[in-house]
Amino acid sequence: MRVVTIDEMKEIEDLAFNDYGLSEATIIENVGIRSFDYLKKHYRPSEVLFLVGKGNNGADAMAMARHCFNSGLKVRTFLLFAEESCSVELQKQIVLARNFGVPIVEDVDSTIISSTLCTLRDSTVLIDGILGTGFMPPLEDWMRAIFEVINSYPQKTISLDIPSGVTGESGIVDQVAIKADVTLAIQLPKRGHIVFDGKRFTGKLEVLDVGFPTMTLNAGPNDMELLTKESLQLPQIPEEVHKNDLGHLLVVGGSLGYSGAPIIASTAALKSGVGLVSAITWNESYAEMVSRMRPEIMCSKISSFNHIEKYNSVLLGPGLGLSQDSENLVKHLLDLYPGNLVLDADALTILSKENRIELLSSRKAKNVVLTPHIGEFARLLNIDPEIIMEATIDYAQDFARTHKVYLVLKDSTSIIACPNGKVYISHYPNRGMATAGSGDVLAGTIGGLLAKRDRANQKITDALIQGVLMHSFAGKMAAEKLSKSYMSSMDIIDCYSHIFKELE
Repeated sequence: MRVVTIDEMKEIEDLAFNDYGLSEATIIENVGIRSFDYLKKHYRPSEVLFLVGKGNNGADAMAMARHCFNSGLKVRTFLLFAEESCSVELQKQIVLARNFGVPIVEDVDSTIISSTLCTLRDSTVLIDGILGTGFMPPLEDWMRAIFEVINSYPQKTISLDIPSGVTGESGIVDQVAIKADVTLAIQLPKRGHIVFDGKRFTGKLEVLDVGFPTMTLNAGPNDMELLTKESLQLPQIPEEVHKNDLGHLLVVGGSLGYSGAPIIASTAALKSGVGLVSAITWNESYAEMVSRMRPEIMCSKISSFNHIEKYNSVLLGPGLGLSQDSENLVKHLLDLYPGNLVLDADALTILSKENRIELLSSRKAKNVVLTPHIGEFARLLNIDPEIIMEATIDYAQDFARTHKVYLVLKDSTSIIACPNGKVYISHYPNRGMATAGSGDVLAGTIGGLLAKRDRANQKITDALIQGVLMHSFAGKMAAEKLSKSYMSSMDIIDCYSHIFKELE
């Protein structure tokens, strides 16, 4: 599903209104109906409270309030601005709401909101229609007070299009925004839903189809895509295959005391369906690694391995260490290995030293995939992580284009950036994934799928999407099965069987 900037959404609206004859009023009415349908399907509220701003986001909320009231639900609407200052479309919706008998409370401040919320039952649902995607900081003090009151009470909160106080383009929040349980994005998700502060306030992101012509939805560059469950597709592989037909991954890493990282990565690769997995490590850590490794995985020492070209992909970095030997090995493999090279963990740290990032431009590998978390990415760019967080997609796009690599940026919302500028976004936040070895699981999974992809007739982007989504969905399954506090990285791998079973 396409993710749009605010300018791109405006272009889509202009096409729909000017070329197809749709009106703003029609879209507002559709938003009101679709959002009411969502509420009716997912909630049984004792009362629905509507907070209405002065723009067309407020008009959407007022239209929804009318449909809720007309269905027999108990409804109260709170108008935060003088009626004469409201948009033309909102004024029309206010007239309609009054004609239907919808209760409207005017001259509202934080005290009124607080006194209302403190008397309500837990089954109350609050609809946020205050500020839309065009909001730009600073947030006025009186509105900040209202947001803080709303966030301090336990009612369920649904934001229309975007949580009020989140900027639609950058996801930046000025101190506080409404913390939504669910955000109903209108027609397409916006960038601000899934980057920077926006992803913390959006809650569950649902997208409402409100009737924009299909032909308008691809207007503009269309270079960002939100991955969904439907994005996870398995390649068709015939039954008559041999293990050699399904690829061979080499995992390189595991300094003394850190052999767990390549063990986890190798296990994840094996469970991703690759035909063969080999793991190599330093002489001094070989006994430690081989004693703990699964028996299906072939182990040897870095000092004795050769014929690097026989591997379909190489994963370099989990637990590798930062010694001079490690640095030499990274340079050696970049110079010599011709296949699919995945760089993770310590290999990324080595690349970030003394401008070694330039080694990427002279590498032999036909495809290079980097799998950093935000801190590792910041070191590669030599800038503060907070600066990256303010424009994650832009930095990822620029890096992938500049260095002609595939970048899998690991975070609560993960980003796959491609050399051609295309970005795929996996928005499945799960605090249970913030556990030791989770990144090794993802790197091993990607390495295994890349080794398998040539024989499976997959594009590299298909393999990366499959790896990121398998990791996310297995993590979700592990959290549901074991709890977010109890799950570990190996539990994520254990859930791969269920993912494959569902897909097959």
